[in-house]
Amino acid sequence: DGEVRRGAFTGEFLTYDGTKKTWRKATAVEKDRYFVLESGIKEFVDIQDVYEGIKDNERVIFVLRHAERGDDTSKGGTLTDNGKKQSEEVGTRLTKFKEDFVLGASEFLRAHQTVESIAKGRGQSYDQRDTIPQLNDDWYIKDKDIMSKVNDEAGGGWHSTSKYAYTGAYTTGTNAAFYNLAERSVELIEDVLAKKYTKEKFVLLSSHDKVMVPLVAYCSNLKIELKEYDGGKWINYLAGVAIIIDKDENR
Repeated sequence: DGEVRRGAFTGEFLTYDGTKKTWRKATAVEKDRYFVLESGIKEFVDIQDVYEGIKDNERVIFVLRHAERGDDTSKGGTLTDNGKKQSEEVGTRLTKFKEDFVLGASEFLRAHQTVESIAKGRGQSYDQRDTIPQLNDDWYIKDKDIMSKVNDEAGGGWHSTSKYAYTGAYTTGTNAAFYNLAERSVELIEDVLAKKYTKEKFVLLSSHDKVMVPLVAYCSNLKIELKEYDGGKWINYLAGVAIIIDKDENR
């Protein structure tokens, strides 16, 4: 019950209904769940290895947390000098292929500075950047007023966000602060990013920790643990996910 398979002839994704003993068309969430399980990601790998491993019939959308920032967390807050250096150093290692990266970021300045510095590090002269509001740090937040109360009770946004990502907390009832993790993640991956970038070989986007922690949790089927609420780790600067898409639109 609930198993997803891809039809050998049509390529259509189907889900088995154990009660009715029949197959039906898979939902977007069920289809993406298939890709998550097939990927089997259990740990972070080096971005250079991912980049250099992209095949001729594949393209990739990198979504990374911005580099080290200063104390200003507003939209106008900037990277530190070290953050710019971190980003440039990443860029120096992403030069195997001749194609330029298509760049994009949230509405926050530090996210734009991150991809700009990575491009600078790889010697990329083309620096037009897309602005993608869905990569802002409130993407998974359903109600900001309730979220503020949850943060106070949980002891901060890191606690509440990580607990939400790994336990589903704060998502049910009239006081839900967050959206459903799978549904919101698939909406970002499929309805925002995959629809925006349909042909580009290399896309590099920058977002924020409160987007990346839930997204990493979802894409790794909770195998990569960023359980800050339970004394565990928080996500590092410049860590994130790579959405690799092949010619048949497998992800």
